[in-house]
Amino acid sequence: MWWALLIIPLFILVIKNNKNNQKRLYDRKGRNFRKSYYQRKKETNEEE
Repeated sequence: MWWALLIIPLFILVIKNNKNNQKRLYDRKGRNFRKSYYQRKKETNEEE
C-alpha cells in the first residue's frame, strides 16, 4: 500500500505538466511559421 503514496503525487505532477504543455501548444496554434521565423531572424540581426 506504500506505493499508493508515491503514485498519487506523481499523478498530480503529470496532470499539472500536461495542462502546462497544452496551454503552450494552444498559444502556438494560430502562428504562421514563416512569419515568426523571419520575425525572429530580423530581431537577431538587429541585436548584432
